[in-house]
Amino acid sequence: MEANYRHIFTDVMTSIGGVVRLLLAPVTGWLIFDLILAILIALNFLWEGWRIIRAPVDGLMDVSLSDHDVQVGSSAIEANFGSALEYHNPTVL
Repeated sequence: MEANYRHIFTDVMTSIGGVVRLLLAPVTGWLIFDLILAILIALNFLWEGWRIIRAPVDGLMDVSLSDHDVQVGSSAIEANFGSALEYHNPTVL
């Protein structure tokens, strides 16, 4: 669903960029608008493509928790179980 949303969003942004490009370049006479908007559209493709690919890849790869999340988890374990439970603390080597 999210990939489909991003695909449609990219199509909408491309259409808007194309319309803006067609309106600005002839009206102002500045052909640089065509180049600038083409670069912005290409960057949008790359950004949205990266966001589509990143989420599934992160789910498959081994990603560690942030230091804050590790601290919150450690504090919760120590507060509730004290020394009755041993656990591996990934921040201590």
